[in-house]
Amino acid sequence: MLSDSERALLELRLDPMPPSLPSQPCLPGTFQRIISVITSWLLEGEHQIFWLNGVAGSGKSTVASTIWEKSGEMGDRVRRGAFISFNRSEAESSNPRKAIATLAYQFSFLDDRIGAAIVNVLKAHPNIVERSLPEQFSRLIVGPLESIPGLERSGRIAAVLDGLDECSGSGEERQELLCVLSRGFGANLQFTKLLVTSRWEPDIEAAFNPETSILVCSKDLSYRSADDNVRRYIEYELADIGREDAIFHQQYQKIDAAARLT
Repeated sequence: MLSDSERALLELRLDPMPPSLPSQPCLPGTFQRIISVITSWLLEGEHQIFWLNGVAGSGKSTVASTIWEKSGEMGDRVRRGAFISFNRSEAESSNPRKAIATLAYQFSFLDDRIGAAIVNVLKAHPNIVERSLPEQFSRLIVGPLESIPGLERSGRIAAVLDGLDECSGSGEERQELLCVLSRGFGANLQFTKLLVTSRWEPDIEAAFNPETSILVCSKDLSYRSADDNVRRYIEYELADIGREDAIFHQQYQKIDAAARLT
């Protein structure tokens, strides 16, 4: 177990982004197909990275939160490593220079051996977060993970970067981050999986080229799929009200209110 002083060193030297809570997960019955696809990839897929892109409001963050929640229910098959939600309205949460250090900080809680390895890096390289992002990724992420014997036997590791398009900073810094992420974790860490969600933007598309080791999926819903999700949402809300009002419950079922509203 890491000591209090080691934990303090991790927080001081890495200076991670403020904690970001996942959005509410999907309502039961919604986004079933895409969740099934991502879950299968997480459990059995060979690609290290899954890029889910789509227009604003298409449910990408909701799907990301659902996958994060489900990954915590997979026992020894998958372990949750890190969840970062970028937010362009907050400087700390949109800075590409903080992304790798934040991943490392969250990974340190996954396994004390990983945490200890990262502490050793910080002691040997006190100013590592001032170095280039490729060097940070190599020393703070890849090196510590590779240094743990048999780590893959404990299950796959899931990391989620939600809203990557909201990671701003200078164009050069963002490009550097995209380049680092697109390379994945390397051949020795095939059990480490990264789910990235974002709007479609040219620089992200250029980095996450489907010809590489990245699995790309668009979250542009068909009208029928969107209508089904809306109906299930309305049914959920009506049922919630009905639990408090028996008469209302009888009436909305009698007239099939959800169907009329959609």
